[in-house]
Amino acid sequence: MRNKKFKDLQEEPFLSIITPVYNGESSILNTIESIKMQGFKNYEYIIIDSNSNDGTANIIKQNRKFVDKHIVEKDKGIYDAMNKGIRNAKGKLIGIINADDQYNENAFISVYEAFKKYENQAIFFSDLIVKYLSNKIIMKADNRISSLGSGTSQISHPTMFVPRELYLKYGGFDLNFDTYGADRELILRLKNKKIKFIKIDKELSIFNFGGATSKYGLENILKQTMQEFRLLNKYFPSHKALKTTIKFFFRLGRNFFLSLILPKKFFLNIRLKKLGFR
Repeated sequence: MRNKKFKDLQEEPFLSIITPVYNGESSILNTIESIKMQGFKNYEYIIIDSNSNDGTANIIKQNRKFVDKHIVEKDKGIYDAMNKGIRNAKGKLIGIINADDQYNENAFISVYEAFKKYENQAIFFSDLIVKYLSNKIIMKADNRISSLGSGTSQISHPTMFVPRELYLKYGGFDLNFDTYGADRELILRLKNKKIKFIKIDKELSIFNFGGATSKYGLENILKQTMQEFRLLNKYFPSHKALKTTIKFFFRLGRNFFLSLILPKKFFLNIRLKKLGFR
């Protein structure tokens, strides 16, 4: 078994990798394969399955020797599933990769080498590879306070590796921001505690843009807007929070309107160009 040496010595793994999944039959195998191909093997792999009713469980079962924990139970959403994985993790650093995404080749080695160079209370992250069909772009990571406050920050949780001790000390994802911004709120919370963020030059993760038009329903827009204001008001002056939230609301409203009047393919092309695809 992959981790036998570490389990026999009763040592904690260096990495804990967590994948939340719900009905990921079409994509989770690619996620698992990206973990299996890593040259660095001192990790545990935890899958949190929110009661999938497709073929997800069969795919996980076929790869059982690479999965240390497979927890199947209902949760309150993806961030709740992530928190559940964090509570079950034993590694020094915790990485979270969604069932639609993958780790880049030798990502774990890059994280380990960075960890050896810096104090272990730092959070590691990188730029993100975004793929759509055969095309890809590099989304530059930006964790400056100004970018986090404006909502233009491009730091992505699939590229983040956070010391387990920090989660234990400061908490995981805040479910008050379950629709929008829980990962951004976590970054702001940790930066507010003066935790170091260290960027790794190598792109660690791959995000697959599936072309979904997102949930632009009015109810969802209002909920996201309310959560955006609460998030910003928690860390920034109220006038700035209000100004940024108004811009956020009109951006969502514009996208909702365009999604109603434009052909789906044309609307998708607009979104792709916004991301930087040509």
